[in-house]
Amino acid sequence: MEIKSVAVVTGASQGIGQATSLRLARDFSAVALGARNEDKLDKTACEVKSGGAEAMVFDVDLREPQAAEAIVSGTLERFGRIDALLNIAGAVPQIDLFEMTDAQWDDGMALKLHGARRLTMRAWDALKASQGSVVLISSSAALDPKPGFAAVATTNAAIIALAKAFAEQGIKDGVQVNSVVPGAVMTARRRSFFEKWAPAHNLTVEEAVQKFPEEAGISRFGKPGEIANLLGYLVSPEANWMTRGFGAYGRRRDQGHLGRGHFFERGWRLISEVKEIREMKTWTKVAVPIVAVAVLVAWYAFRPERLVVNRQVDEAMPATQGGLSAQPLESGRFYSILHPTEGVATIYQMGDGTRVLRLTSFSTSNGPDVHVYMVAADDAKDVATVQKASFVDLGVIKGNIGDQNYTLGSTLDLTKYRAVSIWCKRFSVNFGAAALRPTEASQNH
Repeated sequence: MEIKSVAVVTGASQGIGQATSLRLARDFSAVALGARNEDKLDKTACEVKSGGAEAMVFDVDLREPQAAEAIVSGTLERFGRIDALLNIAGAVPQIDLFEMTDAQWDDGMALKLHGARRLTMRAWDALKASQGSVVLISSSAALDPKPGFAAVATTNAAIIALAKAFAEQGIKDGVQVNSVVPGAVMTARRRSFFEKWAPAHNLTVEEAVQKFPEEAGISRFGKPGEIANLLGYLVSPEANWMTRGFGAYGRRRDQGHLGRGHFFERGWRLISEVKEIREMKTWTKVAVPIVAVAVLVAWYAFRPERLVVNRQVDEAMPATQGGLSAQPLESGRFYSILHPTEGVATIYQMGDGTRVLRLTSFSTSNGPDVHVYMVAADDAKDVATVQKASFVDLGVIKGNIGDQNYTLGSTLDLTKYRAVSIWCKRFSVNFGAAALRPTEASQNH
């Protein structure tokens, strides 16, 4: 059998871990199974094989540092790869905050937290190579700590934080990491808890099992297979975009679909931190440079030395040599295109032979980097005409209001350059234009 994909599941001998192993047998070529109960592991392995996947059993205690090495090395030696790691193992003592000993605290942390930490770290290079996925199982106790379950809440809160830390590194390394927070799921361990809890409260086990969901406000207990289906999805190609966390809680009887916090009919409330945290981080990473660029662009576009704001000028006609009068050659009236523009543009032949474009009774809108263009067209009637035609830039407009003069080059061919444009270079906008036509004086000359 060709091994194309391999999943590693801890806590695989019972409960959610066992259900997940069977679920993954449908999608993975091989499943490596880790737990402390070899007999139950062997049973799970048989069912995995029946489901169509190869199985490998690791009878290990994840509290021991060497357990992670055994699982990863053994899996790679036999199958050559690891595509998914599901950290499900970890029974934490349900003892009152003021009654737990240091040894009990350490024992709970060693299996649930440090076992998952060491295994994920040891498998990380293999997961990087396969661009694989990691899931760490937490508990809803992490979100609602109680004195009687202090170790459960604390350890599982640490799992969520650990998952987020791995997820941050995973974004860089191409490894997808999620944490799952199951609510009240009926497993053998939970039933064992009720067997101890019920007599202390003068209840039968069945009465306790029925009473708990009612007091917790949930419609029923979840099933291991339901969580397994969720985990199967999280390590599937379809979920590759998701990272940084999912929560699964028991569905409240008085709540239906709550929009963002969605309640599935089967009892999961899925809260993805992807959208909130990733968008926040992405927004921070993207928005800061965007704002900085926007500020620079705004400064560049509107800096004071380039901005014409109701600047009025009143230039006289240039003096002619020898008392000769200036001869008007061509003239045209401005009209508005994208901004209100009016006045008259006239080209004069001066006594010394120079030519001057004179704008009279002129006004246009204020704006940044506005220039006066002579355009090689019969009329600069729109933006496209100016952009397609050749033009001569006579310089930045001297003022947006009033009479002003611009010297024309001696080689400028007036039979070709027949239009004037008031052009905003910063935004490639044609404020207004004037089509030049020969004056009567020039025709009679």
